Amino acid sequence: MPARLPFARFETHESGYERWRSYEDGREVYVYVHRLVGVAEHGFEAMIDKHAHHDISIPWANWGSNIEPRDPPEHGNYHLRGQAMEALD
Repeated sequence: MPARLPFARFETHESGYERWRSYEDGREVYVYVHRLVGVAEHGFEAMIDKHAHHDISIPWANWGSNIEPRDPPEHGNYHLRGQAMEALD
């Protein structure tokens, strides 16, 4: 594996999340598209230490109005509550 490829590759993870992949110092690095959209929509500062949350829970629904910054604990709790509610159905 080269230390760095001359380009990044776009791919869709098996979970449906779109991302860019490259290599840095011999290891894979990823940037998820919803994170890039979060920066474009809300600004870099707004996304520091935040998760990029999809309001509509479709992993490839990466338009600006569908992405919002969330604090990691709040984001995790939101999804845990959602999974608990789905289990009750």
